[in-house]
Amino acid sequence: MMNNEQMKALTATARAVAVNHGFPLLRVSEAAPATSDADIASQRIKDGKFSGLQWFTEDRIKLASQPTQLLPTARSVVTFAVNYYDEGSESLRDSNKGYVARYAVGKDYHRTLKKRLSAYMLDLITAIGFSPEYRIFVDDSPLLERAFARMSGLGWIGKNTNLLVPGSGSWVLLAEIITSLELIPDTPVKKTCGTCTKCIDICPTGAISADYQVDNDRCISYLTIENRGAIPRNLRNGVGTWIFGCDLCQEICPVNRKAKGVIFDELRIRQDLRDFDMREILSMDESAFLLRFQGTPVMRAKLKGMQRNVCVALGNIGDIEDVALLTQTLCNSAPLVRGHAAWALSQIPSPGALTSLKKRLSIEQDAWVLGELEDAVKAHTLV
Repeated sequence: MMNNEQMKALTATARAVAVNHGFPLLRVSEAAPATSDADIASQRIKDGKFSGLQWFTEDRIKLASQPTQLLPTARSVVTFAVNYYDEGSESLRDSNKGYVARYAVGKDYHRTLKKRLSAYMLDLITAIGFSPEYRIFVDDSPLLERAFARMSGLGWIGKNTNLLVPGSGSWVLLAEIITSLELIPDTPVKKTCGTCTKCIDICPTGAISADYQVDNDRCISYLTIENRGAIPRNLRNGVGTWIFGCDLCQEICPVNRKAKGVIFDELRIRQDLRDFDMREILSMDESAFLLRFQGTPVMRAKLKGMQRNVCVALGNIGDIEDVALLTQTLCNSAPLVRGHAAWALSQIPSPGALTSLKKRLSIEQDAWVLGELEDAVKAHTLV
């Protein structure tokens, strides 16, 4: 058991080494259960707010809220916030080419941060002269990240449920190290969003249904990434031209106006995305998709998910120039993609689009796609 002065010295060393590794934003909390956050998450599951995430269960929450269940010797949780907002990418954003959430324009942050945090721990071990037990978490293991970030004093939870870090806003990736090191815990911040409702008001699908609550099934990020099925028709127009994730509630947030720039080069926009047009995805096979997106967060949506998303985006653009491409997509091997291509064609006021829909309707075999085609033909007469 360390005394207070030893804990202060150890904490100071941990911070100094972190800064040397490019991690200036870190805070410490005790390895105590995040009971209140777990209770809230459990209630939201019961209310059906996470119905689309079958893996997010109450048992998982119990595990994710208790550091000592993840590392029996845990004494501290160190949470890191990593800025990823790349100002240089702002001028390249083009709704006609498709929007990708900013965190996904660089290399896969899971690998990047795990690699960097592993190097950090090796240097910290050298600096302190002994080897503590620890586990590194980067959004891919059971841990209530925002809960421990809040408890550590990194920031507060906004009405859009994102962590808001003073001076950085929500343009941050979170990572944690649960460790047996006895560190001095930081104090939680007492800020709130006050009366601001900008994130609630801007959400086009009404996903932010109440203060500090997001209806997962209506969130564009869920619909375009985690969702493996059809995007509900009543939400397709709201998706706009977002083909992977969504940043709307972050872009409008006043706290984000003071955000600092991206820290690590791996998180900057990739060169191959600078001139990328989403329409290319509709012509890709699995090998081409892998070649273009391997090692990036986009892989999580899978090829047919991205093709589905592109169809919805093209339907919302409504450009006659896209009729030929969408007509080709009606022959895609995946029913999920064909059905959304049908909807997209129904949104384009072109005789050619209607002809394509009727032609495909005469040969389609899949029951769900047939329903999409039939409704698309009916809807097109009203465009």
